[in-house]
Amino acid sequence: MRLDPELCALRHDPAPLLRGAGLTGAAAQEWCETQADALADLARFGAGAGLGECRGLAALFRGDPSAGLIIAGGALGGMIAALRSAPLAPVPWRHFTNGVLHSLVLALAGRSSLSLALLDGAAWNAARDPRGEGLVSFQPGELQVRVLAGGGAARILRNRSDDPRAARIEADPLTLKPGGVYRLDGAREALAIDRIDGGLVTLRLHRKPVGASVARQYEIANGALVHQAAGIQDDSRAELAMALLRAMDRRDAAPAFAALARTGEPVARWQALRECLALDSAAGLAELCRASEAPGDALAGPARALLETLCARDPSFARAREELSCPA
Repeated sequence: MRLDPELCALRHDPAPLLRGAGLTGAAAQEWCETQADALADLARFGAGAGLGECRGLAALFRGDPSAGLIIAGGALGGMIAALRSAPLAPVPWRHFTNGVLHSLVLALAGRSSLSLALLDGAAWNAARDPRGEGLVSFQPGELQVRVLAGGGAARILRNRSDDPRAARIEADPLTLKPGGVYRLDGAREALAIDRIDGGLVTLRLHRKPVGASVARQYEIANGALVHQAAGIQDDSRAELAMALLRAMDRRDAAPAFAALARTGEPVARWQALRECLALDSAAGLAELCRASEAPGDALAGPARALLETLCARDPSFARAREELSCPA
């Protein structure tokens, strides 16, 4: 292991790091002030307004392509200047890289985000997995994309089926070039990239859906459903937390699991119900009985089916069900 002397020095004297944080923070603040109108529009868009109602924001994706370059250049120019003076300073914007995709979230407001993304063409080509090219994932949400630099070829894949259990995929070719714009309704549309020339730099506006949602993955050739998962981070976090508490055998969390099984979207509620059963069978069975006889509940049918299966496999469930006075 190599311990960099500069990093070691910061452990004993963090003053240079704090000064650098001041520089990068000031650069971010200056950019926010110069883009106040666009950021105010982002807040309105994140609260549910249509893009057409947010003129400053819409100009980035519907007007002169130079508007996107200006807002991106202003953000990066100030931040790069600050990092030249303090290379180890923290960047105050959320950022991510996996060696292929590099992203920088410039602003967050409500359900919306404005970000820059760079796809490294060479790294993308080296990391391509032929097994994944026959699959497509649909992630609910709205996405507007302006290509700032680079190019390539892609397809917009659209699901024309109304049955979530099977897709009917149609493809439209798309040329990626500077100034180009494409829009996706994530629940039904996805981008499949076929080629990247050099690097592809894009400005992206994303808005999450209202409430819980489900992300689904299908085989392109036959439309078969391969995988589905919670489409919103909060639901995923709740699932991870419940799985961890179950693994820790925290039975005191069973009432919280039961409460989560009563409100929200059916998919998230069903997962909470399953976790409750796995953590505390008595509490889970009581909640399963309640759901099975709730009139108009989307979980009533699946709950009754699971209840019958459990009672048929294990007499103890049948006896407990009788004690709960829960008729099927």
